[in-house]
Amino acid sequence: MITFSVTSTFPQMRVESVLRDTFPEFSRAKWRAQVDKGSVLVNGKKVRAGHILKLHDFIEAEEPREFFPGNQRISTSEIKLDVIFEDQYLICVKKPRGMHTVLQREGDPVTLADLVVAYDKDCLFSSPNPLDGGLVQRLDYFTSGVCIAAKSREIWTSLHDLLVDKKVRKTYIARVSDTITKGDIEISEIFESPQIINTIEGQHSDVRVALRDGSRHIVRREFRKLGFPLIGDRDYGSEDSSSQNKGASDYLLHAEEIEFRHPKSRQEMKLVCEL
Repeated sequence: MITFSVTSTFPQMRVESVLRDTFPEFSRAKWRAQVDKGSVLVNGKKVRAGHILKLHDFIEAEEPREFFPGNQRISTSEIKLDVIFEDQYLICVKKPRGMHTVLQREGDPVTLADLVVAYDKDCLFSSPNPLDGGLVQRLDYFTSGVCIAAKSREIWTSLHDLLVDKKVRKTYIARVSDTITKGDIEISEIFESPQIINTIEGQHSDVRVALRDGSRHIVRREFRKLGFPLIGDRDYGSEDSSSQNKGASDYLLHAEEIEFRHPKSRQEMKLVCEL
């Protein structure tokens, strides 16, 4: 437990900012989380984040606890990582639908990063942020499919640079309205070789698209731009959802393939993850 009194050095500052400036080894966000969960007292009372401190206020604060993905969060029986490809440099794995890629808060359910680090502990510190568990890219909660994790910082950096430079080609399968036509998707400026691979009249069409753009939610945003948001994707324009949790998105999007040049062997890689 940390205890100290506010001096004139910190006039009219928020409690989380004072804690960050006094103990900079922890970020402002971590101190704010401590305030939110009641682990910080001002003059013996719990306060809300944003509380303005006054001169001589007495602070009692529990230090934020560092947490990392891996074995400490899951039991051995939960380690069920679907490995598509592995060598001494990287691991290609399948992310299940309905799972977060990385850890956001200590109490979160098991994430893909947990499974990766439990499978190979070298992945933990290969990424600049240990919470990423060595994963080079992230997929949304409802998105399934192929993800790559690096076993060293050198490989992580090389793969990340390939993504930034748009030298990684990714193929997705998305479920949209059955009224879509090939002409509707051929006008996209970012989709390559679009195909309608399956249509169930009155229900949906499954569309396969490839792209090299790794921007956040890029596939979902592009389908909305084309006028065919993913079925169930309320965040990007769909009113139809099979989710029982009303108000939440629940869509089908699958990262089927990823193509890139291996940073060490220089071999052209094409890794496939079946839906």
